[in-house]
Amino acid sequence: MTAGQPRIIERHPRWLALDKPSGWHSVRVANSDGGPDVQSWLAYNEPSQAALHESGLAHRIDVATSGVMVAGRDEESLAWLRAGFGRREGGPVIEKFYAALVAPGIAPTGQFLLHFFSRYKSSHQVSVEEQGIEKERGQCRWRVIRPGVAAATGRAVWFDLVEVELVGPGKRHQIRAGLAHIGHPLANDNIYGGVAASELEGGLGLHSWRMTIEGESAQAPLPPVFGQSAATADQRER
Repeated sequence: MTAGQPRIIERHPRWLALDKPSGWHSVRVANSDGGPDVQSWLAYNEPSQAALHESGLAHRIDVATSGVMVAGRDEESLAWLRAGFGRREGGPVIEKFYAALVAPGIAPTGQFLLHFFSRYKSSHQVSVEEQGIEKERGQCRWRVIRPGVAAATGRAVWFDLVEVELVGPGKRHQIRAGLAHIGHPLANDNIYGGVAASELEGGLGLHSWRMTIEGESAQAPLPPVFGQSAATADQRER
């Protein structure tokens, strides 16, 4: 899912929302493999963003994750947004919802409150524990949208398509590691034991679907494999 370029999906007086393809880094500092990054794309395609730190990006998402990202349009708005993403005083109320393809059988609705930490700074994997200190704590709520299917290693493998709300500021790999911890890793997430899904073309079964900032919404359409999964499930139910 590395094809295509980011695109602006909402223009608000204080912020821009864009749809990031899987395979794009968020910022240049994370770009160690020669791949494209959203920071550079914004600086080139929206010249007014170039003078802002990281082209105004207020947060980051994993390179293998697609979907909504938000950038402030000036220094004041950027600081305001970053306070909101960090759940600090003076920032806006921001709600973040993801679509995820997960190992099947997850409860129709639920939540987890877990603790996330890395044993080593350079570790690719986050450790998860039931108990821990407050600064490591992360919460997610989910609901099943419908079961779905994706082609995986040459055979049909069922996944559940779920909506996941990331509650609070979020920890590194919170959705990925948290869902794997409860037995439902993301499709194509080889770090946390997910089943390979060739239709995702190297991306994760995770999409930053929609975000609201003080009630104003931005939504990135589901990648085709997510939509196909939903359609296939509807046909199966009939």
